[in-house]
Amino acid sequence: MTYFPKTSLSVLALGLLYASAGTSHAASVPLPEPAPRAEAIVDGDATAPLPEPRPEQDDGKGTGKETAPADVEKDAERPSADDEQSESDTEDDAATDNAKDGGSDKKVEAGPVEPVDPACVARLAQLGAVFKAIDPIAGEGGCGIAHPFEISGFSGGISLKPSAKLDCPTAVALTEWVEEELKPAADTAIRTLSDEEKPEGKAIKTIRQASSYICRPRNSQKGAKLSEHGKGRAIDLAGFTLADGTDVTVTPREKDHTIAAALQAAVRKGACLHFTTVLGPGADSFHSDHIHIDLAERRGGYRICQ
Repeated sequence: MTYFPKTSLSVLALGLLYASAGTSHAASVPLPEPAPRAEAIVDGDATAPLPEPRPEQDDGKGTGKETAPADVEKDAERPSADDEQSESDTEDDAATDNAKDGGSDKKVEAGPVEPVDPACVARLAQLGAVFKAIDPIAGEGGCGIAHPFEISGFSGGISLKPSAKLDCPTAVALTEWVEEELKPAADTAIRTLSDEEKPEGKAIKTIRQASSYICRPRNSQKGAKLSEHGKGRAIDLAGFTLADGTDVTVTPREKDHTIAAALQAAVRKGACLHFTTVLGPGADSFHSDHIHIDLAERRGGYRICQ
C-alpha cells in the first residue's frame, strides 16, 4: 500500500474535483457565443485558430456588418447628381413638349394668352375672304404662327390653290391686294381683248401659290436669316388661271409685250402698296418663277419693290 502524504492527497483531490467540475460544466451548460475558443483550450488543441469572424459578426449582430448593408441600400435609393440632372432635363423636355401640345402660356387648350386682334379678323371677313382659324403652329428657331389662318379663297368665287397658312395681317394684306389690285387689273386687261378672246364669267378663277408658311431660311440658303415664310408673313404667287382655263404664269417677261405681261407687271407693282417686300422675275435668280410678297418689318418703313 502506497502512502501518500496528506498534503499530496489534498492537492490531488482538489485537482480531480476541479477537472470534474470543469468537464461537467462543459457538458451540461450551453457554451456562450465565444465558447469555441475556450473549448479548444480544454481539449488541448493548441493549434486551433481563433474563430474569425466572430460568431456574433456571422449572425449579423456586430456593428461592422450591421450598418454597411443599410448604407448601401440608402445609397442605392438616393438619386445621384447625374440622376437629379437627368430628372431636371426630363422636366424641361416635358415642359417643352407641353408647350407644343398646348400646355404652356404660348399655346393653351382654351385659347392663346394674347388673343388675335378682332379688328383684323373682322376686316378679313368684311373683304369676303374664305378662311378659317387653325391651331397654333409651333416651330424651331423662331418659326411658327401664334394665330394662323388658312385662306382658301376670296370674294367672287376666286380660289387660292393650294390654301395658304398665314397670320392675320398678312392674310388681310393679301386679300386687299386681290380686291384692289388684281381684280381691277384683270378686268382692265380682259377689256382690251377682242370679244372672241374674252373669257366667260369671272375674269380670274384661281390664284396659284407656290409657298406660304414653311420653316426655312431666306431663299432656302443654309446659314441665312429666317425667312418671313417661317413666320407666316409671306406668300409666293406662281400665276393665275382665267375663267376659260387660260393660265398666266409668272415668268420673266422683259421682252414680252402681251396683255399677260402687262397684267403680271400691274399686279406686281400694285403689291408694293400692300406689302413691304415684293420680289419677282429679274430681282434675282431665286425669284424667276414667282412673285414673293411679305410684311417684313424694317427701320424707317423701308420697303423693297423689285
